[in-house]
Amino acid sequence: MTAKHRVMNALFITDNVSAMEMLSPIISNLPATWKSTFVYFGENNTRYNLFQGTDCLALNKFNAKAVREILNTFTPDILVFAREETTPVEPLFLEAAAQRGMPTLLVPHGLMVQNSAAVWQSGHLYLLVKQALRKLRRGRITPLGLLRLGIFRLCNDFKNKESLSRFNRFSKIAACGETMRDILISGGVDADNVVVTGSPKTDSYTQAIKNSKSLVGRTDIRILLLTNYFVEFGLWSPKQRSMFIQDIYYAVYDTLSVPLSIRIHPVNENRQDYMRIRSRHNLRFELCVGSLSDNIRDCDIAITTSSSSGLEAMAAGKPLIIHNPYNNVTVYDKHSGTYQSSGLYDLSSILKRIVHSGIDDNQLEAMNTFVRQQAHILDGMASTRIADLMIDMVKERKI
Repeated sequence: MTAKHRVMNALFITDNVSAMEMLSPIISNLPATWKSTFVYFGENNTRYNLFQGTDCLALNKFNAKAVREILNTFTPDILVFAREETTPVEPLFLEAAAQRGMPTLLVPHGLMVQNSAAVWQSGHLYLLVKQALRKLRRGRITPLGLLRLGIFRLCNDFKNKESLSRFNRFSKIAACGETMRDILISGGVDADNVVVTGSPKTDSYTQAIKNSKSLVGRTDIRILLLTNYFVEFGLWSPKQRSMFIQDIYYAVYDTLSVPLSIRIHPVNENRQDYMRIRSRHNLRFELCVGSLSDNIRDCDIAITTSSSSGLEAMAAGKPLIIHNPYNNVTVYDKHSGTYQSSGLYDLSSILKRIVHSGIDDNQLEAMNTFVRQQAHILDGMASTRIADLMIDMVKERKI
């Protein structure tokens, strides 16, 4: 094989299956001469092998030696990440890549909030302790792993928490939209490192907009709740979550007499928690299975508080209600083209208005503007642009 046609190796570093679903279309758009492998370091190692046709391996030891062994075995030309330094694993790969002059690309898995620091303005240490105890109690982490992660989080979160300059450790960042680019640059990230590509998550929704149906007068409306891991994050108590679910359920059921579907955050949330809420309060909601994109395409109205999945619903042309009873930080403000509610009465009124009158032109224009700012051009080509960016990054390294 000539140098011109040499196989290029790409390693995709991720700790959750949802990120793998996001990154898979990028892999599909790489040339046949590229070999792609997922390196999975999540808590549930039984799910990473769901991706047929793509090589996957589990990182079972989280230390520099294990990382060096993987890089020595695969000799990758580029490393791709779905999240920045949220665990001790990502820095290990970033440091090893820097030592070898290897390009690294971040494809963010979620949205960025301009005032995200407000989440930690008070009780940061308290929230971390709550998260840790919950993970330990559920057996999702070992005591040693908890100690390692706790030390990392304390050092990482308190160091330059107002600055985003740590993102400069990546060679490039594939920003979802202009808003993310502006947030990164204003936080200290080198403008040359940020490339606006759009999000691979929105590529599959271009046809959904063309096939969308009017809501006015219909009796078969499907409502989808996209949850957040606020309990797991330490921001909500289990009681608050239970009240949140009940309010949404009764607003949907009493107002429209239609069932509620709930898509939990599978990376962090536990399905059993929602089954207990359903049983204890005699609710008849459905817990969604299958892919998130299918769930969104099948719904007519989506509800969330701050989940980035809400942007996917908007990209699919679905009206999005932001139900925020506890005033949590959210990227979806009153200018985002979303409907805003904080209580049961608000939510019921909004549902009636959407179903009886549809989305008015001003609301639709604001929604489309927000989607363009957050997700760039909805042309189904974000994955292709990111694949092309990877190819260019490797070419530049070879020159």
